[in-house]
Amino acid sequence: MIPDNKIITAPDLEHSNMMKVMLVDFDWREAELFASISRRSPVPLVIYVYNQTEDDHAWCLTAARQSDSVLVNCVNRTPLEMLKGYLLSLPQAVAYGKNDNSFMARTTHHDISIWFTEVIKYYTSPTRGKDGGIQ
Repeated sequence: MIPDNKIITAPDLEHSNMMKVMLVDFDWREAELFASISRRSPVPLVIYVYNQTEDDHAWCLTAARQSDSVLVNCVNRTPLEMLKGYLLSLPQAVAYGKNDNSFMARTTHHDISIWFTEVIKYYTSPTRGKDGGIQ
């Protein structure tokens, strides 16, 4: 059975108990790739997408705070750098593609599908919320 996944952008928010992940500063091609990967999820999923074409930072912060995991694209510099810096201070945030990560414990260089597999594994584990989150 394919779960009923949702892709959501500003200004909409999802107020259900569905698992929520957020992609920050990824282009639509990458977001669509993630959405296709998410069809393998055993749980229904909300995917929030926020990129540099958006200008509703308040929505971004609200969506990030209600997400179970936030993947922040740090490969390229964009006008969202200050916002991305704040988002990376959230415990559920992970920096994607950061090369100078000596100060960042939560960084991934993995393919998005590997990160997604870890998110699902964490979300469905009985120790969820007790072990410091997704690395």
